[in-house]
Amino acid sequence: MEKRILIVDDLHTDVRTALRRLGFRVTYAPSLTEQVLREQLASYHGITLRSRFRLGEDVLNSATQLEFIARLGSGLEHIDTREAQRRGIEVLHTPEGNAPSVGEHCLGMLLALGHRLHSAHQSVVQGNKERHSFIGDELMGQCVGLIGYGHTARAFAERLASLSVRTIAYDKYHPNWAHPHAKSVSMETLFGEAQILSMHVPLTAETQGLVNAQFLKRFKQLNYFINTSRGQVVDTAALCAALDKGVIQAAALDVWEGEGNTANADTRQRLKRLQAHPNVLLTPHIAGLSQAAFQRMGEVLVSKIKKFYHIGDDESD
Repeated sequence: MEKRILIVDDLHTDVRTALRRLGFRVTYAPSLTEQVLREQLASYHGITLRSRFRLGEDVLNSATQLEFIARLGSGLEHIDTREAQRRGIEVLHTPEGNAPSVGEHCLGMLLALGHRLHSAHQSVVQGNKERHSFIGDELMGQCVGLIGYGHTARAFAERLASLSVRTIAYDKYHPNWAHPHAKSVSMETLFGEAQILSMHVPLTAETQGLVNAQFLKRFKQLNYFINTSRGQVVDTAALCAALDKGVIQAAALDVWEGEGNTANADTRQRLKRLQAHPNVLLTPHIAGLSQAAFQRMGEVLVSKIKKFYHIGDDESD
């Protein structure tokens, strides 16, 4: 039987071409509404998406033939993975596809914080010529702590290797990993030694609000904070307070509470505090976005769909 795949988000054109060459019947509908999705999902064996829709039990009730959900990207918080598993639906995603882009973005953010590039740029644009306020810190010799050690954290650690920093990492769910560019440590060790902290965890009930006031107080000396994971991992008010008190010198965030259409009055106010803070660098959730990453994630996605259906030689990958 011919397998039908529904694509509901903008993916690289190579994805559609490759899937069609493999014999799949592909429907490309990046402007599909949720109502139409519910009406048509029963006709498909696979769905590929980024983050347009939440695939919860109510939507999956319509997916009577669905065999896989393929997410272009890493986060799965908008997919009810337990319900999918209960129904025998495979959930695929591509965290390895954009990891190099995230690693480079983290490195760029860290260099910008250490050398105060964003503040110096704003000063020059405003016509100021004073230099001494922007004397930066060398990263060499500092200790970088990573929480979570999956694909993006490893990519960041690999890029840090050339800076003569010491990189340590804690991963609750993979405690026995070994990697040449970082040392596996306990959370207590990370609290005591990390001078720079970068978050690389998924958004779950356990990680939501993980970085709060009590958490930040446990660090012996935390100079810089970076978050490219999910905004809800961080208590924004606690982060702003730590910045105001000098507990943290500066922070770089690619994600924050209330991104997109989820912001309420409180989260919008907290975002304003971040935007106004002189020691905060913000980017609009672009760490994993690059032309190369977009294409690579598509290639990984196609490879995983092939492997799921045991097509070609990918079974041995």
